[in-house]
Amino acid sequence: SVQVVSAGLTKKDIMALQKAMIEAQTEAQKQMIPEKEIRDRSNLYVEEKLEDQPKDIAGALRQITAYLTANGYSCDVNAVTNYYLCLKASPMVLVTGVAGIGKSTFVRLFAEALGANAQNGRFKSIPVRPSWHNAEGLLGHCDPSGHFIPGAMLDFVASAVENPDKPYFLCLDEMTLQKVEIYFSEILS
Repeated sequence: SVQVVSAGLTKKDIMALQKAMIEAQTEAQKQMIPEKEIRDRSNLYVEEKLEDQPKDIAGALRQITAYLTANGYSCDVNAVTNYYLCLKASPMVLVTGVAGIGKSTFVRLFAEALGANAQNGRFKSIPVRPSWHNAEGLLGHCDPSGHFIPGAMLDFVASAVENPDKPYFLCLDEMTLQKVEIYFSEILS
């Protein structure tokens, strides 16, 4: 079965991290990229309308469970409830379980049930690389000519901060391919 564990960061910690990342990206872009080349993210995402929103949490959890089941994922409302409660307790949640049980699929379908998907830019899965030795793959780096190259999660986090009323889901897939403290320490500290 899928196990969900809260990472212990508070929402305030994550919001501070997101704000610092956006400020760092903006400052880096201003210093390294001419004004005309700064990327505009405003047109990257498609808006959607969620239909049949339940009026209570229990109904929402049943609806999410039904969505997962209708899309071929076998789970019960308890797994969905556990994940939901962990997300409410901490925006950073670790989903564990044996290989091949569908942990990433569970997270993706849960996000889709709430209207967050890759098409509208509110769900992103980033495969962790065994070669990562720091946070450059996630946050970005400067190339030899001094231009900032954004990491895999930077624009995603920036968009989440710009739209705090919408749910965003970032899935770091196969986190155990490399020790978390190696590539995530700059983010967690």
